[in-house]
Amino acid sequence: MSTTPHNIAVFLSTYNGASHLQELIDSLEHQTYNTFHLIIRDDGSTDQTTSILEAFVKQTSLHVTLLPHTPNCGVRQSFATLLRYGLEHTRVDLFMFCDQDDVWRDTKIEHTLATARRAPQHMPLLVHTDLSVVNERLHVIDPSFWRFEHIDPDKKSLNRLLMHNTVTGCTMMINRSLADLALPVPGECIMHDWWIALIASAFGTIVPLKEQTMLYRQHSLNDTGAKHYTLGSIRKKIYSITTSDELYIKHLNHNLKQAEAFLERYRDRLEPHHIAMLEAFTTLKSQLWLQRRITLIRHQLFKNGLVRNLGLLSRI
Repeated sequence: MSTTPHNIAVFLSTYNGASHLQELIDSLEHQTYNTFHLIIRDDGSTDQTTSILEAFVKQTSLHVTLLPHTPNCGVRQSFATLLRYGLEHTRVDLFMFCDQDDVWRDTKIEHTLATARRAPQHMPLLVHTDLSVVNERLHVIDPSFWRFEHIDPDKKSLNRLLMHNTVTGCTMMINRSLADLALPVPGECIMHDWWIALIASAFGTIVPLKEQTMLYRQHSLNDTGAKHYTLGSIRKKIYSITTSDELYIKHLNHNLKQAEAFLERYRDRLEPHHIAMLEAFTTLKSQLWLQRRITLIRHQLFKNGLVRNLGLLSRI
């Protein structure tokens, strides 16, 4: 057990990130709040990532733990492993998640922490922020990811989050209570941040900080990435709505599997109205055409944005 006085652990998972990793590391070293414990796990890189990390650990003044080399397990389980390590080997109260190819603004930790401290402390807590969307050279594409993606962070009830995640993992700060509830992260979850957001919505509180705290780099190797909603992209969406079921059915199947895992795990903790909603949602595929639409509307199982919901209601 670490005896560190730090109250925040930052989890960095890397995988073949040598191209942009140094810029991320530099931004961590420039944080105005710098008394945090940085815990790093490399997920089996074959490029120069591990060499960069080893050199960084030797020269930095930050408190850093570099976990031993282990085989590749994917981004979800890599962050889950880091979270488990943080719970078992530190006494910190708050955890943050960090992607290898982004750049943090200097006040990211300071401002997120200030928001967390103003929130209720007796329940699971998740604070998350907006981001600035940038290209590979860090030139701004859009100052606001939420605007770029047509996301309303205030739509954070469980029914809305089941359909559409509005929480970006690399902006999250969560408390120990939420971390305890989140583990183990199941294979059915779409992403670790989505799973954690569902738990926070059902059992605690989600606080959106309406500030862009980092540069969200877009490049060909992004695990998720931002998707701009312009007039052209909306036309493409409408075309896909009217010509193919595949996109919406594929995404809906992932949502249903995640919801089934969530209901199975937390049924004994959930409120009755949440159980009823989850049971209706997870049996959606066995319902008749009209009943499926009634279920979505009755429980307000909607995505963010008109076009997304037109696609959902027309193709399920």
